[in-house]
Amino acid sequence: MEQKYDYAKGLFIGALVGGLIGSITALLYASTSGKELRKDIVKKVDEYYDDAEKFVSDAQEKANNSMNDGKKILHDAKIKIDSIVSSGKEVVTDEIDKLKTSLKAGVDAYKKT
Repeated sequence: MEQKYDYAKGLFIGALVGGLIGSITALLYASTSGKELRKDIVKKVDEYYDDAEKFVSDAQEKANNSMNDGKKILHDAKIKIDSIVSSGKEVVTDEIDKLKTSLKAGVDAYKKT
């Protein structure tokens, strides 16, 4: 699970840095005025900021979904374990009752002899 997170994090950072470097390089070599260049830089920064927010939001949603799935699996497992333990207790109780009955019958038979 953590490897997927590290991979996604690395991929996101790499894309962000690569895009940023490429954008800045393109803007600096473009034949635009300083005022236009500043507008373009601000626009690109805003775009990357929005992309980063979307990435974080998606990651949080996936994490929440994974946690909810894990909670459901854990809850289902607990119910199954409780059922198994309950069945086991019934079997043990039944066997103890049989053993008590057999022991009592044996004691009674011994007393009659």
